[in-house]
Amino acid sequence: MIYFFCGAHKNASHYQRYIVEEALKQRGLDFRIAGNEVFNAHRWFAGRQLLRRLHLDRDQRYLCKGHWGRSVERWLLLSVPSVHVFLIWRHILGVMISAFHYENNKFAAGYGDFADFYWAEGRELFIRQVLYRRVWQAQARHPRIFQVTFEDLKADFPTHAGRMLAFAGIEGVDLGDLENKLSLERMRQTRNDPNGVFFRKGEPDEYQTFDFPPEILASMEQLEARSSSSLNLLLARARYRRVVRSRLAGAPG
Repeated sequence: MIYFFCGAHKNASHYQRYIVEEALKQRGLDFRIAGNEVFNAHRWFAGRQLLRRLHLDRDQRYLCKGHWGRSVERWLLLSVPSVHVFLIWRHILGVMISAFHYENNKFAAGYGDFADFYWAEGRELFIRQVLYRRVWQAQARHPRIFQVTFEDLKADFPTHAGRMLAFAGIEGVDLGDLENKLSLERMRQTRNDPNGVFFRKGEPDEYQTFDFPPEILASMEQLEARSSSSLNLLLARARYRRVVRSRLAGAPG
């Protein structure tokens, strides 16, 4: 069986993968992690070939991860009968806060405030988040797709992690022990993130008290109201501007 974790960026897809990974370890079940360098690079042909090879190894469990959401990527995933897709959703404002802090913690020269982040790269991230949700949630009833929210997992881990593991066909897991292994403190220790660059806070409700500038909230509301074709056009224009700026910056004086 192939477990493919493809939640959108900063929606806690790593957390979702670790739930299944740690459950397999707890039960002493063999698994392998495969193809992340291929899937994260959106290498469609190589990804298709790899998934087909993994599918032939019916007795092995494979854990794969990549933010696959384009139509061709969805088709490639669901065309392989042993692929089970795991999606996790997080409140979109929580995603934006997480991305803002991640960029600031990862790079020494970070953004001065959320507004700087939003107009530099956050607006494009928001558009991609909206599009990703629309295309995958349209497949909500597919029998090989499991969807859960980060908020539900944090509010009632035993119930929703149990649902996820049942979908994965993993039985007899001590969910209390699993939840302890996936606490923020333990994750920082076991995943080599002592300063919390990646595992920063681990709480779902930060967006409720975050001081979003009113003009940015208005911008995000307007973007959500746009059609998907309009949003894709905005992304194309943004990519074109980046290419032009990059070429101008590299041109000889």
